Amino acid sequence: NQIGTTKLSYQVNEKFTSSSLFAKSTPIETDTKEKCSSFFKHMLKLTKLKNNLLLPIEGFAFYNFNNERFATIFTVLAPRNSLEEVIHKNLLSNVQKFSILIGLTIGMKYLHSKSIIHKNLKPSNIFLDKQRHPHISEYSIHPLNKTKYTPPEITNESRYSFKGDIYSYSIIAI
Repeated sequence: NQIGTTKLSYQVNEKFTSSSLFAKSTPIETDTKEKCSSFFKHMLKLTKLKNNLLLPIEGFAFYNFNNERFATIFTVLAPRNSLEEVIHKNLLSNVQKFSILIGLTIGMKYLHSKSIIHKNLKPSNIFLDKQRHPHISEYSIHPLNKTKYTPPEITNESRYSFKGDIYSYSIIAI
């Protein structure tokens, strides 16, 4: 299932447990030994995160399923709908919206306490379970395109910061 022109996503079954996983391939620079090592260390850090408000990363690879040099990240299959879909269908009460914002606050506080910047916080990267609890995904992965959730100070040369995550959160809250 292709998303855009540079990201690919798949639903896959883990060979030994038969559990369903979500695999997303994205162009992350791994063309040198140093970049591979940096990516590897960063992904190991992300796989160790334990928080119910984060969609856990189960594994990663340096290549996609077409044997192309696209980093592939495996997460548990996301619950139900994204926040984007639910907002579009206007399915949330004010109490549910407030509860989701509290969950996002706690999840982002956890990421920031581990010195991890999300970099791509937006409703399509937040999934809601049956009880409408948020689960944050795609943390610490550079977005390919700017959206209305991208902090205005971000250009190709600028660095992401915790402040940028707060900006993205505030746009979601509006």
